[in-house]
Amino acid sequence: MSRTAVCALLMVGAWAIGGHAGAAEAWRAVSLDGGVRIDVPAVVGEQYRSTAAQLASGELMGFVVTADDDGTLSCLLNRYAYHRPPIASLGVAEMTTILTSDRRSGLCAAGTAVEVMLSKPATTREGYPAADCVAVKTDPSDAKTPGQVAAVEGIAAPGGFYNLSCIVYAPTRKAALSAWTGRWGDEISHIEGSLRLP
Repeated sequence: MSRTAVCALLMVGAWAIGGHAGAAEAWRAVSLDGGVRIDVPAVVGEQYRSTAAQLASGELMGFVVTADDDGTLSCLLNRYAYHRPPIASLGVAEMTTILTSDRRSGLCAAGTAVEVMLSKPATTREGYPAADCVAVKTDPSDAKTPGQVAAVEGIAAPGGFYNLSCIVYAPTRKAALSAWTGRWGDEISHIEGSLRLP
C-alpha cells in the first residue's frame, strides 16, 4: 500500500452526530478504549462514543460540532494495529521513519487540491515518535462544505498508530481557513494537547 493510500485511509471516518458549540467551549475529560484519555466539548454529551463496530475498525471516538457561521468541526481519533489494514504493510519502525522524515507532511496530503500549510518538525508525545501538520483542501464530493482545513497528528506508539484528525468544514477554502484561525484553532489545540495514551 502506498504512503498516499495509507494517509487517505487515515483521514476516513464518518460521524452523523453533532452538537452546537457556544462562543466559549466547556470541556469534558473522557476515558476511551485501552486507557486513552482526551477532552471533548461538553456539548457533544455521550455522542463521542464509538460503537462496537467502530471500535473494531480502530475508531476510538469522534464528534461533530457547529458554531453558526463559523463552520463545522469534526474530530476523529483512530488507533490502528500495525501490519493490519489500513496500514497492513507498516509496523512501528516504518511509521516512526515516516513521522521523523519529510514524509510526515503526507499525514495531511490526502484529498483534492491540498495545500499543506504547516508540517511541524518531528517531536515526541509521551516518549513516542509523533508529527503533526495542517492543510487546507477542497473536497469536490462535498457539495455543501467543500472547503476544509485539516489538523492531523500521528503518534507511533508501541500498541498501535494513533491518528487524531480535526477538520473544519465551510462553503469555501477561504471560509474554512477563516473559521480555523478565528474560531476553531484554540479548540483544536486544546483537544490535541489533552490526548493521553496508555
